[in-house]
Amino acid sequence: MEEALHHSVISRLLEADLSDAAVHLVDAACDGAAQLDRALFQLGADAKPAVPATPAPVPNPPSAFLDRIEVSGFRGIGPRTALQLNPGPGLTVVLGRNGSGKSSFAEGLEVLLTGTSRRWERRTAIWRDGWRCLHASGPTTVAATFAVEGRDRPVTLTRAWPGDDLGTSAAGGDSSVEELGWREPLRTFRPLLSSRDLSMALESGPSAMFDTMKSILGLEEITAAVKRLGERRRALVKARTETSNARKALLPKLALDDPRAVACHRALSGRKHDLDLVEEIVLGDGTGTGEEQDRLAACRQLANLPLLEVDQLDLNASRLRSAVARRSRVAGTRADVAAKLADLVQQALDLQATTGQPECPVCRQQLPGDWRARAAQQVEEARSAVEAVREAQGALRDAVQAARRMIQRPPPALAAADVMGLGDQAGHAWSAWREAPDDPLELAAHLEDRGLALVAAAKELREAATRKLVEMQDRWKPVATELAAWLRRARAVEAAEERRIALTDAERWLKQVEGELRDARLEPITDSAIGVWNKLRQRSSVDLTGIHLAGSATRRKVELDVTIDGQDGAALGVMSQGELNALALSLFLPRMLMDESPFGFLVVDDPVNSMDPSKVDGLAEVLGDAAKTRQVIVLTHDPRLGEALGRLRIDATVLRVARRDGSRVEVTPWVDPVRRHLVDARRLAHEEGKVGTELAGQLVPGFCRMAVEAACAQAVRRRRLGRGSPHEEVEAALAEAHTTHALVTLALFDDPGRQADTWGRLKNQHAPWAVDLLKLLNHGTHHGWTRELHEVVHRTETLAEGLRS
Repeated sequence: MEEALHHSVISRLLEADLSDAAVHLVDAACDGAAQLDRALFQLGADAKPAVPATPAPVPNPPSAFLDRIEVSGFRGIGPRTALQLNPGPGLTVVLGRNGSGKSSFAEGLEVLLTGTSRRWERRTAIWRDGWRCLHASGPTTVAATFAVEGRDRPVTLTRAWPGDDLGTSAAGGDSSVEELGWREPLRTFRPLLSSRDLSMALESGPSAMFDTMKSILGLEEITAAVKRLGERRRALVKARTETSNARKALLPKLALDDPRAVACHRALSGRKHDLDLVEEIVLGDGTGTGEEQDRLAACRQLANLPLLEVDQLDLNASRLRSAVARRSRVAGTRADVAAKLADLVQQALDLQATTGQPECPVCRQQLPGDWRARAAQQVEEARSAVEAVREAQGALRDAVQAARRMIQRPPPALAAADVMGLGDQAGHAWSAWREAPDDPLELAAHLEDRGLALVAAAKELREAATRKLVEMQDRWKPVATELAAWLRRARAVEAAEERRIALTDAERWLKQVEGELRDARLEPITDSAIGVWNKLRQRSSVDLTGIHLAGSATRRKVELDVTIDGQDGAALGVMSQGELNALALSLFLPRMLMDESPFGFLVVDDPVNSMDPSKVDGLAEVLGDAAKTRQVIVLTHDPRLGEALGRLRIDATVLRVARRDGSRVEVTPWVDPVRRHLVDARRLAHEEGKVGTELAGQLVPGFCRMAVEAACAQAVRRRRLGRGSPHEEVEAALAEAHTTHALVTLALFDDPGRQADTWGRLKNQHAPWAVDLLKLLNHGTHHGWTRELHEVVHRTETLAEGLRS
């Protein structure tokens, strides 16, 4: 961005009520697209950009006047031809018929300064290919010499083309557009205006007219910065909208009999969306929360439902029956009596062994000799019977316990089977399985009957749950894939939300600043444009009272406050082409004449097109006013402008351009301020008899004195501006030279304090009669001079040419 404009924006920015992020984005947008993208990346990476610093105010580039344009082999000019100008304020009209080559000077200067020509920018190749002169014998070159403030010698810029490509050229000379600081001012205060610019300004539609009008305000770069912010904001808004639309399109697809889909549908419905839950479900192992999680987990449990082992059922049933049979075999043994008897006999044996008495300790009968052996055998037999009973009972108990261990409570997931559409047969089978009888034989039958039925029902349920999971996965997988892709976009949108908000705030703020700067810059231009139009309009019924830039984007337009014969109306629809050109000139010219412009010159090519005589008179007045502070160079084929300048007595240098064989272009002086005054003086001297001797005797010396003063002013401007003196200082020095004597002194010595040396220098450097002539002119202007008026005019011409050269 142009530094002065950048300074204005950043100064406001540092005082703005904006977030840090928005401040950084405005600053970056002003620096360019790459810097803005870098700042957006830093925001996304949570890296805080540096606080923008207010750039130092940049002084305007030094002012410059145009001294000479030299062209060879370009457009209508073949051999090298120079257009010599007077560097300094004043009006120069370059007059020549169409095809004379006069516009080649303007277009050459345009290409020299800007590298291109608006004449060919929007035209086909056949126009662009004809830019080289067919009669060029050497290289194509354009050169221009400028008197630049602060430079002790004129500055020359050159451009040369080695081939036929207009875009391929080599710049050269003493300096460059960049070194002179003209790159930005050439866009903001473009000192070149052609008839094509004027015609296109109002004929290219409302948006193009808006852009053209806005371009003269020098705010293109702030507009570009707003555009950069808007483009990136719209990209994020577009991504956000597309993501939202994609979410809405996904919701119907989530209407599945699947807990994951149900959970995701709930998470993505409403105003706030639970992306974490969706990510857990889609990308992780999560299945949602609450009921959905329970249902899917139950379905997975049912798909992996453990089955009873049929072999184990048969084994346990067999063990039960074997245990019952074994217990039946020992059921007739009085195990308890046998056990007591065995204990009693064992005690008798123990006592007899202790006492050694041969009789029974109870009945006192004599014990037989083999009693001890038989008693020991009896104890052994009793104990064997007891052990068999106990083993049979233990085996039965173990068989019953093993059978009952197979009869467990149903898994919790079984409760969801019917709800999930898997039927309730397994539930019924499990209920029947849980009702186990106490009788061992009935329990064995229960294992075989109810157990096998449960195995069949559980197997069927597991297969159904597996099928359901497969079906759910088949339906869920494509939706999950879409969800995963959508989730990535949603996360990106979520991550960019801070940037979107910052871009929105930055764009809104910068647009507001753009409007404020636009209105501030447009106001003086509007006032000046109205003044210019009032001079140009002459007898036009259209009255311009205001100019506004309205709208934006595709609805931007220029609103002109106009009245037609006192009634509000749309001027563009009823204005003639001449009026349109005059209106366009009113819009363009003020910007070219602003004080901030470093260009002391402006070049206007063919502004007279389609203007009626009254408009030409107005144009002459406008150009004459501009020439008071600017060097105005007008190229035209219409002699009416020169005639109007003469009739309105507006000082101007008029040069004639003619094109000879072989595209040889000749530039010859026709009328300049010095010559104009001399022509007027000579005409009065010639018509002395008509106007009267006394009147002619006062007017002729007066015109001759003005010719000498004009020549002195040209000499002073050429010398001082050529060595880099500020334009204001030059004009101030000329204004302080109140007398002809003072002006001649300034022209001869460049020192107003050397008036005492003036007469001697005139006699020695010019002619012995020069001093007497100046005294005569001064006396005659006030008191009249009636002798040898033709000789007075002749000598004045000689002296004037000597002074200004």
